[in-house]
Amino acid sequence: MDANPSETTKPQIEKRKSIRVLAFMEAKEGKGQELVNHVLSVITPTRKEEGNIAYDLCISLDNHNQILVDKIWTSKDALDNHFNTIHMKSVLSKIEPILAKPLEIKIYKEIEKTFQTLLRI
Repeated sequence: MDANPSETTKPQIEKRKSIRVLAFMEAKEGKGQELVNHVLSVITPTRKEEGNIAYDLCISLDNHNQILVDKIWTSKDALDNHFNTIHMKSVLSKIEPILAKPLEIKIYKEIEKTFQTLLRI
């Protein structure tokens, strides 16, 4: 068996090395829609950024002041570049005053599988 991945398996391998970012936010009472609007304003430019795979905004079923932003990036470098964009710097400065508690960001990397496991997909 060839030890080098074929052109068809490379996208699967790269996808497995992606970075997932979960951002948890809770707006002050009465500021939930304002928070959602600010986050909605960066979805289109973020999805156009090099290295962005996905960007989804979710709202809590239990508390409409709580939202989750779920982002997937091709690499840590792409994520770092994202946090340095003008639109992200701008939105962060707008949302900080309306948050009930500090923004919580968690960054995960998928557990890498062996090459043979990837070929069985």
